[in-house]
Amino acid sequence: IGIDNTKNLAYIAHHNSPHMAVVDILNHKVVKQIPIGFEAQSIAVDTNEHKIYVSFHDLDKIVKIDGSNNEIETVIELDGRTPNDIAIDSLSHKLYASIKFSNNLFVMGPESYALSIPVVTNKPPILFVDNIIAHSQDVQILNPVLMDTQDSNDNLTSAAILDSENKSLS
Repeated sequence: IGIDNTKNLAYIAHHNSPHMAVVDILNHKVVKQIPIGFEAQSIAVDTNEHKIYVSFHDLDKIVKIDGSNNEIETVIELDGRTPNDIAIDSLSHKLYASIKFSNNLFVMGPESYALSIPVVTNKPPILFVDNIIAHSQDVQILNPVLMDTQDSNDNLTSAAILDSENKSLS
């Protein structure tokens, strides 16, 4: 259970259910069922920003819900790290997640989201190399390339530049 005291709402995970309930705690009414897809492990609420975070039992994801409309804002992929318990610091708006089967703590900022970007070679033969999983806490996406372009030789290319010093990807 996570509580947003300023909105008088409780966010409740149901065991063995892919939904969570939003309960008006003053009127004792369920105001919404949010489909989250899988059984929740832990819920954390940032009462200042009205963001709700949900981790799952055996999935390497955290769902971020916008508390102003109780809709899923984004699903944050954690690249193989399965969160156990999560907690939020409502002053810094950072989310802390303990990672199952490790001594690690995962920290995300309030603007966190995950983006999987395919990496391909831009010289023939074109070859798919791998995916970059970018979290906005770590890098800022600048001028994302939304579609492939053709060069002067009619080769399809994708351009991506990673600036590790400034933590930006464009």
